[in-house]
Amino acid sequence: MENQLLKLITESKVEQSTALTLQNAFLPAYDQLIQWSEKAKTLVVTDGSQTREMKMAREARLALKDIRVNANKTRLALKEDSTRYGKAVQSVYNLIEGLITPAEKHLETQEKFVEIQEEKRKKELWSVRSSELLAYREFVTPGQFAELGEITEEEYQKVIEYCKQALENQIAEQAQAELDRIEKERQKTERQNRLFEAGFKWDGRLFTQKGIKIGTEVMGYSAESFDIVINGAKAKIEQLEFEEEQAVSRTESIKQMTPDPVVSKMESTSYPAPASLKYDFHCFLCGAKLSQIGPDELECEDCLVIFIPYKDHNGNQCLASQK
Repeated sequence: MENQLLKLITESKVEQSTALTLQNAFLPAYDQLIQWSEKAKTLVVTDGSQTREMKMAREARLALKDIRVNANKTRLALKEDSTRYGKAVQSVYNLIEGLITPAEKHLETQEKFVEIQEEKRKKELWSVRSSELLAYREFVTPGQFAELGEITEEEYQKVIEYCKQALENQIAEQAQAELDRIEKERQKTERQNRLFEAGFKWDGRLFTQKGIKIGTEVMGYSAESFDIVINGAKAKIEQLEFEEEQAVSRTESIKQMTPDPVVSKMESTSYPAPASLKYDFHCFLCGAKLSQIGPDELECEDCLVIFIPYKDHNGNQCLASQK
C-alpha cells in the first residue's frame, strides 16, 4: 500500500531537511492511524448483545482520538517553530538590506552624476520659467507648460514673445470693446433723443406717434439707414398733420358754406339752376372733379359725396354738400 504521507511530503517540494522533520514528526502517527483504521473496518455491531465489539470500538475510537490530538500538538509546535523561523529569516534580510541600500544609493548617485545634475537643472529651469509664464498661463497649452524645462532658450523666448503679444492683443480688444460699448450707448441715447424730438413716445416696447411704430432694432442700424427711417417717419407725420389740418379746414368750410335748409330751399326755388347748365366744380373735401348725376346733383368721382348746386341772393353759383 502506498504511503500517502510520504507522497504528500515529497510533492510539497520542501527542503530535504524540512521533509525529514515532517516525516519524523508525523510518520509514527500515520502508521498507527492506518493500523487502527484497518481494525475499525472489521468492527460492525448489528445486535445489542455484541458488548465485546462495542468495547473494542470504544478502544479504537479513543486510540484514534489520541493519535489526532497528538498530531495536532505536533502541528502547532512545528508551525510555531516555522513562524519563528520565518521571522528570523526576515530579520536577517532586513539587516542585510539596511546595510546595503545606503551604499547602493550612494554608488548609483556617483554613477549617474551627469544624468542627475541634468535632471536637477531641468527642474530648476522649469520652476523659473513657469513662474515667468504664470501671468500668461491662459495663452500656454498644458503640453508647453510640461516641456518648459526641456526646450531651448530660443524656443522659450518664442513662447514668451507669443504670450506677450497675445496679452497685448487681448487688452487692446477689451479696450476696443469698451469703446464700442460706450459708442453704442451714446448712439442709442442720441437716437432716442431724436425720436423724442420728433414727437415719439416710448410705450415700453416701441416708439409710437400717430400710429407710426418704430422698434428698438433701429438702434443697431447704420447712420444712413437710421436717417432714412426717422426722416421717413417725420415726413409721414407731417403728411398726417397736414391732412388733419385740411380735414379741420374742410369741416369749417362746410359749416360756413352749408346754407340754412329753409333759406336754401327758398333760394333754390327762387333761382333754379338751368337743367342745361354745365357745372365745373371740384370737391372741396378731396379736390377731385365733380360729375353731374342729375339736374340738381353733383357727385365726387373719388369720395362719392353728393353736392347740390345753387345760387345765393346775389346770383352767385354755390355748392352745398349733403354729407
